[in-house]
Amino acid sequence: MNLWQRVWRKTRLGVCAIIVNEQGEILLVKHTYSDGWFLPGGAARSGENLLDAIRRELAEELSLELDSPLGVHGIFFHERKREYISVFAFEVDKSTEVTQNWEIEDWGWYNLESLPQGLSLGAERRLLEWRGESHYSGVW
Repeated sequence: MNLWQRVWRKTRLGVCAIIVNEQGEILLVKHTYSDGWFLPGGAARSGENLLDAIRRELAEELSLELDSPLGVHGIFFHERKREYISVFAFEVDKSTEVTQNWEIEDWGWYNLESLPQGLSLGAERRLLEWRGESHYSGVW
């Protein structure tokens, strides 16, 4: 990152979700603008609280209307993007209807033992932490 970006670029807030169904499967998405599989989410808008941001992102990208999360998994700093990312955990029924918008190329439910090829490093780290197989790092 060049000096200008380090000095003048504003720090952003992002949100994403670990969404698990009753079979213990995780919902992952593949964006149209990025390679690989990710936890669903996006950027918080100016003045938007983080819970409202994740609810809005899930509604926009996947038509998911989710109420209260199980909790906050953690807050992480992504140095390259200068972004703090809050990760929420939600539980849903497998029958929950998911409808993708233009941002989502593909989505699916994945067993934690057989995650798809191309899983992003950030998503992999969050899932390992969430499963208790890795310590919380605070770094994306």
